[in-house]
Amino acid sequence: MANGALLPYVAKRDADTAVIAWNKPDDATGFTLYRTSDADTATTNPHEDAAGWDDVLADTRLRS
Repeated sequence: MANGALLPYVAKRDADTAVIAWNKPDDATGFTLYRTSDADTATTNPHEDAAGWDDVLADTRLRS
Protein backbone atom coordinates (compact mmCIF):
# COMPACT_ATOMS: atom_id res chain seq x y z
CA MET A 1 0.00 0.00 0.00
CA ALA A 2 1.27 3.45 -0.89
CA ASN A 3 2.23 5.82 1.90
CA GLY A 4 -0.63 8.31 2.41
CA ALA A 5 -3.23 6.07 0.73
CA LEU A 6 -6.82 6.71 1.75
CA LEU A 7 -8.54 3.72 3.33
CA PRO A 8 -12.35 4.05 3.15
CA TYR A 9 -14.55 1.69 5.18
CA VAL A 10 -18.21 1.35 6.19
CA ALA A 11 -18.34 2.75 9.72
CA LYS A 12 -22.07 2.24 10.28
CA ARG A 13 -24.93 0.66 8.36
CA ASP A 14 -28.66 1.00 9.03
CA ALA A 15 -31.16 -0.39 6.50
CA ASP A 16 -30.37 1.40 3.20
CA THR A 17 -28.06 4.02 4.73
CA ALA A 18 -24.33 3.65 5.21
CA VAL A 19 -21.78 5.92 6.86
CA ILE A 20 -18.44 5.82 5.08
CA ALA A 21 -15.31 6.83 6.98
CA TRP A 22 -11.64 6.90 6.06
CA ASN A 23 -8.26 7.73 7.46
CA LYS A 24 -7.31 11.41 7.15
CA PRO A 25 -3.78 12.29 6.08
CA ASP A 26 -2.02 14.39 8.73
CA ASP A 27 -1.67 17.38 6.42
CA ALA A 28 -5.26 17.35 5.07
CA THR A 29 -7.34 20.44 5.78
CA GLY A 30 -10.40 19.75 3.65
CA PHE A 31 -11.82 17.56 0.93
CA THR A 32 -14.48 17.22 -1.75
CA LEU A 33 -16.36 13.94 -2.00
CA TYR A 34 -17.59 12.60 -5.36
CA ARG A 35 -19.55 9.47 -6.25
CA THR A 36 -20.40 7.53 -9.38
CA SER A 37 -22.19 4.26 -10.05
CA ASP A 38 -20.46 3.73 -13.41
CA ALA A 39 -17.40 1.45 -13.40
CA ASP A 40 -15.76 3.22 -16.36
CA THR A 41 -16.27 6.66 -14.79
CA ALA A 42 -14.78 5.36 -11.53
CA THR A 43 -11.42 4.94 -13.29
CA THR A 44 -11.30 8.68 -14.13
CA ASN A 45 -10.39 11.75 -12.11
CA PRO A 46 -13.41 14.02 -11.41
CA HIS A 47 -11.07 17.01 -11.20
CA GLU A 48 -10.02 16.46 -14.81
CA ASP A 49 -13.43 15.42 -16.23
CA ALA A 50 -16.51 15.73 -14.03
CA ALA A 51 -18.82 13.95 -16.51
CA GLY A 52 -20.55 11.06 -14.74
CA TRP A 53 -19.50 12.17 -11.25
CA ASP A 54 -21.87 13.53 -8.56
CA ASP A 55 -20.48 16.14 -6.16
CA VAL A 56 -21.63 14.90 -2.73
CA LEU A 57 -19.75 17.30 -0.42
CA ALA A 58 -17.71 20.27 -1.60
CA ASP A 59 -14.87 22.08 0.20
CA THR A 60 -15.55 20.32 3.47
CA ARG A 61 -13.25 21.68 6.17
CA LEU A 62 -14.43 19.75 9.20
CA ARG A 63 -16.53 16.63 9.58
CA SER A 64 -16.87 14.35 12.55
